[in-house]
Amino acid sequence: MHGFISYAHTDHVEFEEFKKQLRQVERLTRVSFWSDKRIKAGNYWSAEIQKRIEAADVCLLLASPGFADSDYIFDHELPAIANQKAARNTLVIPVAVKPVLIELIGNPFQSVPSDDGGALRFVIDWKPQRRGYERAINQINSAICEHFKITPKSPFGDLFAGRS
Repeated sequence: MHGFISYAHTDHVEFEEFKKQLRQVERLTRVSFWSDKRIKAGNYWSAEIQKRIEAADVCLLLASPGFADSDYIFDHELPAIANQKAARNTLVIPVAVKPVLIELIGNPFQSVPSDDGGALRFVIDWKPQRRGYERAINQINSAICEHFKITPKSPFGDLFAGRS
């Protein structure tokens, strides 16, 4: 399965931390996430982004003021993602990284991370912040497994089955 990550380039530090933690979800669910950082020199980046959105089973939106400020995201990526949602039932999950009016992207999509009471909290409001990322990653993993009716697969497979 294929995933797409939409983010603002001004949030490159947050993106890198998120992507590092997202690797766990990739290993367990076998969803391979793509972002524009993987565009090769000489490729037409707008066409490549469009192609990747069209192939996506899961789209993650890293919400922040920089995200809200990006005309490219709002004029090109979000309409393409909305079309994918309508055409293929693509799973769309906003990730509330920094304070932003979540209604810009979170409606009608449920955003992560939420606390134990179900209230949305921005990643940067968790202390330490890694807990916000961990919470978001766990909720993303659960949403993918539920949406696609898959069971996470351990990289060890059955190697340790039956051992105690």
